[in-house]
Amino acid sequence: MATCIVYVGEDTCHRIPVLAAAGYTVEQFSLPLRCAESLGAVRAEAVLFTEEAATGELLEVVRSSCDSPLILFRQSHSGLIEAAFDLVVRVLEPPEAWLVELKTLIEKRRRRGSRLPAEEVEEPDAAKYVAPSPEGLTMEPPRMDSIRFLPAGN
Repeated sequence: MATCIVYVGEDTCHRIPVLAAAGYTVEQFSLPLRCAESLGAVRAEAVLFTEEAATGELLEVVRSSCDSPLILFRQSHSGLIEAAFDLVVRVLEPPEAWLVELKTLIEKRRRRGSRLPAEEVEEPDAAKYVAPSPEGLTMEPPRMDSIRFLPAGN
């Protein structure tokens, strides 16, 4: 059985295909309320949030209904309290980095006791991830010096 991840929020940065390519099974809840209602039925090893979906009320519900690590994907420098999360992924952090951190968090959770025995779960391999391209070929990640930032409104 593959490791199940819950992704809460809209996947505007295409993280779900990255997680799937690394071997994870992903349950997406675009509406945070649906996540709160369904989380008990999903055997999630981690719960990932976009900033927009990470409300204080939802975090309380998730924390009370599961012991999975909570991961926040930053999109701005808003006033969210990062201490509520087990991992905070910064804007533009490459998948190669956060996939390794995610795998480490899941392994730590399993060692301290989990609902799924480790031998029942197929381990995802962050090293296997290759960014998909439209032609099905591999692509190199963009170099930071090749990214242009435009002023707001353009």
